Amino acid sequence: PLETEMFPGSYEVTLKAKDYQSYSTQVVVVAHQPVRIEEIRLVLADAVIHLASNPEGALVTANGEFAGKTPLQMPLRPRISNTIQFSKAGYRSAERKVRLEPNEEHSFVVTLEPVEAMVLLQVEPADAELVVDGRPVGTVPKQISLTSVPHEFEFRKDGFLSHRTTLTPRAEYPQ
Repeated sequence: PLETEMFPGSYEVTLKAKDYQSYSTQVVVVAHQPVRIEEIRLVLADAVIHLASNPEGALVTANGEFAGKTPLQMPLRPRISNTIQFSKAGYRSAERKVRLEPNEEHSFVVTLEPVEAMVLLQVEPADAELVVDGRPVGTVPKQISLTSVPHEFEFRKDGFLSHRTTLTPRAEYPQ
C-alpha cells in the first residue's frame, strides 16, 4: 500500500510496471478527507504479431476468432499458446502455434499450398486454342491441372465462334 499526502485538487494517477498495461484513474483530493483506491490488478501487456501470407489475402483466425486478412498486424495474449489459422479458397489451410512474452513483437510469412485438380477436356475442333484466365495455354490439351479457384476458360479457333465459360475445379470430383 502507498500512503502519501497531496494538496486538494483533481489528479490523474497512473500505475506502470514492466510487462503490464498501464492503469490510470482520476482522483479527487479534498482537504482532511482520506482517499482510498481499491485494489488494482494490472493486466499483462499484449504481444504483437505481424502476419503475411503467400498468396496475400488469406483469412486469419486467432484462437478461433476471425482477425482479418493478410497482411495483418494484431495483438496476442502473452504467455499462452496462441493458435493462428490461415485459409484461402483454392489453398490448403495452415496453422501455426505461437507463444510470446508481453510487449514482444514477432513476424512470419506462411506459404499456402495450392489445392490442384485435374480438368479433362474434350473439344471440337481438337486443335482449338485454350486461354485460361487471360493467358494463352496453346492447343487444347486432353487434361490440365489447375488450382481449386474459379478460372475463366476461352476456347478459340479461326473460322469458329469463340466459347467462354467459368469453372471451379474440385479435387474431389472428376471434371
